[in-house]
Amino acid sequence: MKKCIIYVSVDKSREIDMNECPYCQVSRLRKIARKKNLKVDLVRTDYCSKIDQEKPIFNQLLRDAANGKIQTILVQDYTRMARSVSEWLVIKQYFKKQGVQIITAETEADDSIGVHGKLAEEMFSIVNQYDNELHSKRIKRGLRQKKLKRL
Repeated sequence: MKKCIIYVSVDKSREIDMNECPYCQVSRLRKIARKKNLKVDLVRTDYCSKIDQEKPIFNQLLRDAANGKIQTILVQDYTRMARSVSEWLVIKQYFKKQGVQIITAETEADDSIGVHGKLAEEMFSIVNQYDNELHSKRIKRGLRQKKLKRL
């Protein structure tokens, strides 16, 4: 049975959202692991925000991949690892060169998928980036409104 790591990244400002809840993400990813006959070796979680983009756990995953300690990573969606599609493509290529397979809950796709799966993967990435940008604008608008009310 192949080992995998579940990687969860939680935006502190959206943690209440059912897609953000760490427990919900882990639960969905464990189901996928069972379905794909993967043994969950570790569950790792980064807590960050749009402002604070430090992801120490993700940085450790990059180092572990370089040292051959990781075979497969399960993640909710690509935005947990990258802020944009272009950033995602760089990260995805890095893991692929290290021999690490990435599987997402949204598409349940992995690196062995064909051209249709790759198209779906890229479309999900673009839609996720768009959603994140909208959410960021709403947060910024709300912060501006709070600041104006204080004046």
